[in-house]
Formats: sequence, C-alpha cells, structure tokens
Amino acid sequence: MLVVLFAVSACSSKKSPHKTFVDAGNDEDAGSGTSPYDADVPLPVEHDSGMAPPGMPAQGLTGNCAIDTNKIFTVVQTDKALLATPLAVDLELSQFALPYVGEGVGCFDAVYVSTLAGASTAPKPASKLAIDACANERPPGITSANGRWLLALIDNRQRGTGPQQWDLWTQAYNARSGKATAEIRISDTPAEEKAVAIQTLRDGTTMVAWVDTSVDGASTLRVRALDATGKPTAPEQVLDTWNAAAGADLTKNPKLSYGALAMSSLGADGAGLGYWRYDPANTAGRSEIVFVALDKKAKPVRSAWVISSNAGPAASVDVESNETGGGIVYTQSEGQTGRQLWFQQIDDTGQAAPLSASAGQATPLRFLEPPFRGIDVSVTKLRSQYAIVYRELPRLTTDKAQIRIIFLDRNGGKLGDSDISYTSEAGGKTAIRTAYDGRTVIAWTELNAKGQSVVKVVRLPCVGG
Repeated sequence: MLVVLFAVSACSSKKSPHKTFVDAGNDEDAGSGTSPYDADVPLPVEHDSGMAPPGMPAQGLTGNCAIDTNKIFTVVQTDKALLATPLAVDLELSQFALPYVGEGVGCFDAVYVSTLAGASTAPKPASKLAIDACANERPPGITSANGRWLLALIDNRQRGTGPQQWDLWTQAYNARSGKATAEIRISDTPAEEKAVAIQTLRDGTTMVAWVDTSVDGASTLRVRALDATGKPTAPEQVLDTWNAAAGADLTKNPKLSYGALAMSSLGADGAGLGYWRYDPANTAGRSEIVFVALDKKAKPVRSAWVISSNAGPAASVDVESNETGGGIVYTQSEGQTGRQLWFQQIDDTGQAAPLSASAGQATPLRFLEPPFRGIDVSVTKLRSQYAIVYRELPRLTTDKAQIRIIFLDRNGGKLGDSDISYTSEAGGKTAIRTAYDGRTVIAWTELNAKGQSVVKVVRLPCVGG
C-alpha cells in the first residue's frame, strides 16, 4: 500500500486563450462565458530516463481544457497490477491524496507518503508510515475525515495467535505530523474481502462498503457506519448476497458478484452507494448498475434502484452529490454500438431528480454516443456543472486509447469535451475530485510498453482558483 499526498497551491490568475464553457464559480446557467477560475498551476513531472514523455502533444489537444503534457505527473511506476486509482480531497485545504498498493517488505506491501506542492518542480522523497498491509494489489479506500486521511485497507496479516485471513481495517493518517493511528478492525470472518469504498458524510461521520467472497464462491456486499476515526458505530448491514434458499441450480440462481463500489454523501447524515452486480460466468446475461440510498446507520432507505440492466463486461459507476443534488455516471453496453456512457440526475435523497421545466423526474441521458466508446468513468460536481473523466477506447479514426473529460450542465446536458492524454486501453477506473475552491485533479492508471502499471495525475487548468 502506498499513499501519495499532494497539495495544489494558489497561483495568480491569468486569462485563458480559450473561452471555456465551465463556470465553476457561480450558480448562473451554464454557458455564461469564460470561467473566473482559469489560473494555471504547474504540477511536477517525472518521466523515465531515456523514454519519450508519455501523453499527447500539447498542440494536438482539443477543447477548452487542453493539458500541457509537461504538467502530467507520474506518481509511481510498478510491476504490480493496479486496477483502480482512488483519490480523495481535503476540501478545506485543497489537498489531495492518492493511495495505491506499493512495494514493501514482509508482506511486500507497505504505505509510503510523498507530499507535493503546486509550485514544486519535484516531489519530496517518500517516507514510510507506520502502516504495513498484506494488500496483494487490492486498492484501498480513502476519505478525508476530522482533518486526517482515513484509509480502508484490505489486509491478510496474522495478528498474534489469531488466524491469517482477509479482513477489512481502517486507519487514519495525519499528513501534518506524519503519524498514523492504531488500526481498527471492521470485519472478522473467513470470507475474503475483495473491494472497498469509504465516504465521509456531512455530519462528520463516515461509512464503508465492501465485498467479500466465501469459500463456496458466494459474494456478499456489506456496509457499516463508522465515526470520524474509523470506529464502527453500528452493526454491519448486508445489502446484497446470494440467496441459497432459491435453489442450487446456478443457471436459475447464479452466484452473483459485486464490484466498482462508489459512495457519496446524501442528506444530512446519509450516503448513496452505486455498484456493479453481475454474473461472472455470464456478464452478457446478467450485468447491472445498482444504486441504494442509506441512512446514518447504513440501513437502506428504500429498495435498491437498478439503473441499468445491460451494463456489460467490466462495467464502472461513480456517484457525486451535495446539498443541491447530484448525479450517477455509468457505463452501458448496447449491442453492436459498444460501451456508452450515461448520466442519471438525482436529488439529495438519492431519487431521480424532479424536472424544473415540467412535471416528472429526470431520466437517464446518454452523453457518449457511437462511434465513441468509453469505460472507467468517474465524476465530480462543480458548483453548477459536472466534470466527467473516462478512458476512451480506440475507434476507426483513432488508433490509441485516451483519457478524456466531458462537461455536463446541472441537468446532464453536454456542454463540451476535451482530450487529456493518450493512454493504454487497460488500467482500471479513473478518478476526478474537486475542492471547495474549484481546484480539480484527475488521476488514472495505465500500462506502459514494459507491462508496468503507471499512476499519473494532473491538475485541470480550466477550473479552480
């Protein structure tokens, strides 16, 4: 496990040569002109010696958020298979944290930290924390709580004379003092944990969701309420699991799996959880995007909402919401048209948002259509718009995959899009997060020519102070 923290510092504003469609600084209708947040802050960049800088040439970029590839920072390069890029933000400090599995000793995984300021030319040397996890390439969850980073770690270390088994733990890390708190056990079963997501709620408490698989191959999706330190405050809740009573015929009662967990706050003290539910033996036959609203004790407020029943293979979903509502973005497979991207607007209770212009509720909107194909989608909410980053697959006119960004208005209408960088077709879910001042950071993982996983991060120049 390795955690990289990087802070983006303020910079004097300068006018962008583009008239951007992003208006992150006010609540006026979208498309009102140039964003007041168009300062460009350089990020450190680190490339392998002897290799050409990866990414797309700056002059080849299009759209209003063109990225100078010299400002794309390579965080780490490793032989481990990194399948996701979790990203958290300390909203008040505009500081971001990106954890991932890294090389260590003993269990071969460890937690390190490297800090990075926006005006720096190079990251500070990494320092090892008092956290050591046998994570075996399982991405952690991370959130900002009570002035500290709170990590949710899947770990199979043996404690004392107890059994060596996979379990879920939380542990807080103070970026200022460099100290970590004692770890807290969240689960204690023989089942094997495989995925996790953690979220800070608006009342300052947190909530964690995870997936485990028992020896008989049945998976279970669980969720638990925690305090700001990561300590459980209520019993765990089972949200989804195999129903053995429905019969042993797996063609009629398949043992479903769960993944692509994504959480956001809802209401004063609740959360919304989006996830992928699928039959691993037949994703063409059963592959769904599901959303459930949870109360303070992690109990479902209402029945689960199946947003898509044809999510296809390797689906992804993300959720972002605040006091004025939010949205769910997800992938959907549509026959011969490939992987499309959809947006569902929600209110602050986790239901389809009411339409402002007419009676009724918002319905899903497709914002990436053929011939374009997108996967690994992630969303952040600006004040009156949404920014969505994803991995675009090659098509007839483009022989390389790309990291791209799309901007939607508050109702899900497409405002525009932009290229970020060339990338690999494989790499796992992208990440995008925004601080209170609008500063936005994008992170993703890609595979280089050597087959190594490379984690990259960049500040989005067209929004933020």
